[in-house]
Amino acid sequence: MRCALLVRAVNVGGRSRLPSADLRRAVEAAGGTQVATYLQSGNAVCGTDLAPDALAVRVEAALADVAGVRTDVLARTGEELAAVVAANPFPDALAQPSWLHVVFLGAPLAPEVAAGLDPAAWLPDRFAVAGREVYAAYAGGSGRSRMSAGLLRGVPLVATARNWGTVRALAERTA
Repeated sequence: MRCALLVRAVNVGGRSRLPSADLRRAVEAAGGTQVATYLQSGNAVCGTDLAPDALAVRVEAALADVAGVRTDVLARTGEELAAVVAANPFPDALAQPSWLHVVFLGAPLAPEVAAGLDPAAWLPDRFAVAGREVYAAYAGGSGRSRMSAGLLRGVPLVATARNWGTVRALAERTA
């Protein structure tokens, strides 16, 4: 099976530097095969016989050993990424694909947490919760959006976001 690994909070604003070569070595040490990285933002794809979540835990440990980086790693299969792309609730946002993001979660939001998220509070930005993902459509990009930093603030889950171009590229590379 092909799998994408999403490393949280690396190479953002000069913090937690993780060279692609170190990421590749860590994924290989964790048991990934045919490893390739995508961009310089904590994305890797690989083959694996492990369950995706088990692979992610092993990559977290390997990152600490190989690169001295302690951070969370989320994994999605090619099938899961294809479903994320197909389920995009904001097809109109594809006119500016860099303004459409997917926030990948370590677990689904609790129903009461999801129900408590107020769409009107973030307008003109929009979001939709779907399982272990939150789609975020930014009216003017994520950089100045209050929703970007505030939507999931205080929610005790591991999360990392990728823009639509990266989501599509990872889906293609894991197909």
